[in-house]
Formats: sequence, C-alpha cells, structure tokens
Amino acid sequence: MRILIIDDHPLFREVLRQYVEDSYPNARVFEAGSVPEAMAVLAEYAGFGLITLDVSLPEMDGIAGLALIRAMLPVIPVVMMSGVNDASMARLAMEHGANGYVSKSAGGRELKHAMRMILGGDAYISPCVLISKSTTMQTEPEVKAVPPPIQEEEALSEFGMTPRQLEVCRLLMAGLPNKSIARKLACAEGTVRLHVSAVLRALNASNRTEAARAALRLGIGKI
Repeated sequence: MRILIIDDHPLFREVLRQYVEDSYPNARVFEAGSVPEAMAVLAEYAGFGLITLDVSLPEMDGIAGLALIRAMLPVIPVVMMSGVNDASMARLAMEHGANGYVSKSAGGRELKHAMRMILGGDAYISPCVLISKSTTMQTEPEVKAVPPPIQEEEALSEFGMTPRQLEVCRLLMAGLPNKSIARKLACAEGTVRLHVSAVLRALNASNRTEAARAALRLGIGKI
C-alpha cells in the first residue's frame, strides 16, 4: 500500500511519516508540500491506499485540492488534517468527499484509531471537533470517535512540563519555528528558546524532530 502525506510543514510531514511507517511497516510513504506537487505524485504512481491532506496549504487550499484528488481518485480514502477545530470546515470536507477530518491536536492513540477506522471503511471526525459541532453536524452519518489522548494533567505530572512548555510542544509539533511560536504566545523569541530546551529535556530528545516524534508516540503533545 502507498500512502501520500500532503502538508506544507516539513517537520509535521516527517513526524507523521515516521508514525505511519511505524504503524504500517509494509506501506510506502510519499510526501508533497502542496496540491500541485501531490497531483504530480498521484499522476506518476498508482496503488495509493490512503491520502492525508492538510486543510491549509499554499497555492491551493485543501478543500479545492480534495476536489481535484476526487476527480482523479474517486474512491481512495482521504483524511483531512487541520490545526483548527472548525465544525463547519469538517462538514464541508465530508460533503466534498473526505473520509475523515482529524485535528492536528490528535495524539498518537487517536491517529492510530482514526487511520484504522478510515482504512476499514468508516468515517471519522476528531472528538475535539465533534464537541464543538453545530446543529448541522447532527446529520453526519456513521461518524465515530475515540477517547482523547493523554490529558494535559497527566503530561504535566509525568513529564514535568509547565503549561506554557506544553503549549510550546504542541506548536513545535506543528512545525512552527521559534519566531512564529513567540508571535502566537505573545512572548520573546529568547523565552521560546528556553521553553524548547525544557521540552527537549522533558522528552529526552536531542532535537525538535525527536521531541515531536516522542510527543506524538506518547500522546502527550497536541500537533
């Protein structure tokens, strides 16, 4: 089976690729940073069993990209990935042919369950999206959810991270550089560097990629 990951954040692609390869050792994983790049991959190779597609992409957004993918591959499972828990966007994605809508706040346990269910023919929307669903979401058929990953209190207790360090860990997993993290958290870039160092120590990681992989594997970070 071939799996295609479409996301414009190299770190997130690397982390997701590592997780997919660990979960499906016989799969061959491809990567693309944009919809045009993904279309070129799909035109060159056949036999894809799963596609993950980021909602927010350069050049062309994920919903528009989904339409192109569906025109080429009408039955291949496509999982939308998003850093925003937007119920209306999830509904739009499902209406346009997505098989699932997985929040980038998903931990390793949820990703594993989501992929297993979607590959098994079920539809899936992350629990954190379902919690905020509007009344229009009530009509979505056969959408299943699993318990959320390890709770924040468990992560703080077991790994010794402060709430701010856990926030930095989540943004780090999304592939954001220190400057972007500082802007999102309204703090100095030097402060972010200190938090990143603390996260690496807490996860016994030597670099950001190792930290992201460890947090995903343990289910403590939110991407």
